[in-house]
Amino acid sequence: MDAIGYPHVLRLRRLIHSATSPALPHDIQRLIAELAARNGKKRRIITLMSVSSSFAAWLRPILYESVQITKYLHVGSFVGEPSDEPSRFSMVKHLFISTEYDREFDWHVMNSCYRLQSLAIQGFSLPRYSPQTRRGFWSTAEAPCEPSFVMLFQTDCNLFEVYRLSTPVILRSCTHLAIEHTSVDIRSISYLLTIVPTVTHLALFYRYPRLFAVQHLGRFCEKNPQLSVIVLCQFLRRTRAAFDELWNNTTFGRHNFELVDPRVAFVEILGRKRGPVDYWRELTTGEIDVWALAKERMKARDIELSKGIERLYQYE
Repeated sequence: MDAIGYPHVLRLRRLIHSATSPALPHDIQRLIAELAARNGKKRRIITLMSVSSSFAAWLRPILYESVQITKYLHVGSFVGEPSDEPSRFSMVKHLFISTEYDREFDWHVMNSCYRLQSLAIQGFSLPRYSPQTRRGFWSTAEAPCEPSFVMLFQTDCNLFEVYRLSTPVILRSCTHLAIEHTSVDIRSISYLLTIVPTVTHLALFYRYPRLFAVQHLGRFCEKNPQLSVIVLCQFLRRTRAAFDELWNNTTFGRHNFELVDPRVAFVEILGRKRGPVDYWRELTTGEIDVWALAKERMKARDIELSKGIERLYQYE
């Protein structure tokens, strides 16, 4: 991740040095640097950090605010930190981890990221899971990692009920839970919610057209009166540049799902990228707020109903 060795970075660093003279107040320099960092990619942040020790100190929290661990390269660059640097783990607010690594390692990373606000996990380690070895992020051991927003991608929720699992440590403080369930039968999610009674907002992620096959929604709503919002979120991929923005959402009439229970909000999100990492990145950086979209959806739907307008859902 060291960008200083690249010639074009050195040229850019000299330009930045001249643009930020010592006469410019430090608070102004910091504001400019942070704005540039937040509007750029990781590589730009690393380049800016090479300008000076002050820039590095200001921007390091932004660099490690969101961390994605899906490759061994990510593991080495994130965990293998110099001893003289402040802990990177303490800066992480949003973390994405796949389940291809040792679960003890995964647990160590999350346990170290004690300031986590949101956590995303891909998969359930099905071939290696056994009720006798409840380690990793399904551990019930005490840990300081208590994210309030948890996303479970490509997860088979049936296993929680099959193995009669206790509350995993990562879900003990979870109030907002998003699940990409591997099955269209959502009844098993009810058991998960019984061991995680703190959840008040639930989002179910599906890719088009799988969401339309969801089963037992009515029964699920009846068994979970504690939920204040149930979002059925469908991700669609645009094959052409239909919008200027990378992500967008549609407007439409009431869907049959929304007739089942007033707490249900049907949301469609269109984008040119498709995959758990892409969804996680946009959901945690503010590009997509699924809970805000659900609230807006319910408000618009209620306004139409109050005016006697009844539109039907139609897919373009």
